[in-house]
Amino acid sequence: MVVADLPRQVESDASARESLLEGGLAVGRKVANLYAGHAAALSGAGVVLVFPSSGFNDRCFEAICAAWLVRSLLASAAGNADEATHAFRYGVDYSARRIPMDDGTIKPSAVSDVLLLASLASAGDLVIGQTAYEALDRPHRVDLVELENPATEALSSAVALPRGKVRGIADEYDALLTRQSEVLAKGTA
Repeated sequence: MVVADLPRQVESDASARESLLEGGLAVGRKVANLYAGHAAALSGAGVVLVFPSSGFNDRCFEAICAAWLVRSLLASAAGNADEATHAFRYGVDYSARRIPMDDGTIKPSAVSDVLLLASLASAGDLVIGQTAYEALDRPHRVDLVELENPATEALSSAVALPRGKVRGIADEYDALLTRQSEVLAKGTA
């Protein structure tokens, strides 16, 4: 499973962009560690979380929860919550191929499918791919709405077909994510 976090727009100030990416990567590392995954920079363009398949049939749901948790942590860490919540766009999909990391960096070509999904998301939104949706054990735990982006059909490919935009997680899991967010924000995990 792969999660991509892309900045919503290109920052005109290079230091502001670098700071945004560093903060996103730091949060990504905490969350990836919690969910037995890895976080890496995306060659100065974003953050990627990789969750190796463990044979556990709920891995896709864990990746969605991880993306939702990253979103929550970035929002709570910033002074302007609205800006932080919408600082990134998120995509989640399944990848059958091995994703090579080189010194904490991933080449965009290795995760192009999930990058396409993230690019279809609006600021602060999480788009899930069809392949990831099909891998969900109990999809009713994820509240999805149709992706309303005019480029969706034109940019979609057979390998990066968007299923929809995540609007929320079932209440019992959302409560767990809230607790995880509180623990990680305090730095005790």
